[in-house]
Amino acid sequence: MYPETREELLARARYLSGLTVGELAARLLVPLPDSPGAAKGFTGQLVEVALGAGAGSHPLQDFPHLDIELKTIPVGWNGKPRETTHVCVLRHGTGTVFENSNVCNKLRQVLWFPVESEPGVPLRERHLGTAFLWKPAPEEWQVLKEDFDEIIATLNARDETDETDFLISSRIGTALHLRPCGKFRGKRVFGWFLRKEFTEAILKNAIIPE
Repeated sequence: MYPETREELLARARYLSGLTVGELAARLLVPLPDSPGAAKGFTGQLVEVALGAGAGSHPLQDFPHLDIELKTIPVGWNGKPRETTHVCVLRHGTGTVFENSNVCNKLRQVLWFPVESEPGVPLRERHLGTAFLWKPAPEEWQVLKEDFDEIIATLNARDETDETDFLISSRIGTALHLRPCGKFRGKRVFGWFLRKEFTEAILKNAIIPE
């Protein structure tokens, strides 16, 4: 069930803090994946179920009635992100203005949920960290907007008509970048991602609830 208030959502998140992935899976009666390939994205989906998120792959926030997006973020023992963070899928022909884009919608307010992710630690033994809410500061918004605008301008300049032939350098953007993230009906799908340096700064400056 959806949490009805922000306070209820944060209370659920605090309840999960310190649990292992195996413990949470057992409480939800969800079997652990039996292969590394199947484990990709498993923890994020598990946390979504536990917190009552319901947007799935739709272009909505995970908790639209609370104006909050959920992002699990794998971190190492040093507290730094181990990978980039997927924001949303690029939808051609829509969202070319940052303020009206799904990128802006998804990042307006994020509940970050750190998850232990050292390669030598089995999935079932990885611990969930302490979640915290984040709203981009004006200077962070500016960086994100500039990256978005530069990437969209590059796409428009190429005037591509065949998405399967569409290429853009993932080096464009200091905080936000675009790269392939799968295929759908034989065509490559591209996604917006936050760079590790950007999310590392978010984690470093996080205000963790008592």
